[in-house]
Amino acid sequence: MRLDVFRIRQGRFLTQNRWVLCFTVLALALSCMTANKTYAQEVAVSQPQKQSVRGKVTDETGKPMQGVSVTVKGSSKGVATNENGEFSIDITGDAKILQFSYVGMEPQEVKIGDQKELNISLTPLATEQQEVVVIGYGSQKKQISIK
Repeated sequence: MRLDVFRIRQGRFLTQNRWVLCFTVLALALSCMTANKTYAQEVAVSQPQKQSVRGKVTDETGKPMQGVSVTVKGSSKGVATNENGEFSIDITGDAKILQFSYVGMEPQEVKIGDQKELNISLTPLATEQQEVVVIGYGSQKKQISIK
């Protein structure tokens, strides 16, 4: 017994059972429709949303701080504040926390949430030294000048 479903005769497709042909066409159409819907859902999910966060970083007296490092926690993406203490960083939907750090200041972590603008105030480290003692060692040659 041959299992040929389709035979070509004089350039036309014939079938031993027309129901098999109808079922095959219907299954193929449903498969294509499902594949397109699944692909559209995957594309929508796989593209993370981008969000822009802006802000200003100041010290405890309200003076703008230039050169403060602003990074996204868990990634290498980051920016530095300008001379007015302002920053702007584009983040993806995965990012939840921004880290602020500066030499001699207490590092700070801030949850972003839905915020588009942040105002951050950094405080000095508690272990900052108040006095510095400088000790110098050296030698000097004594010169005598006669007039």
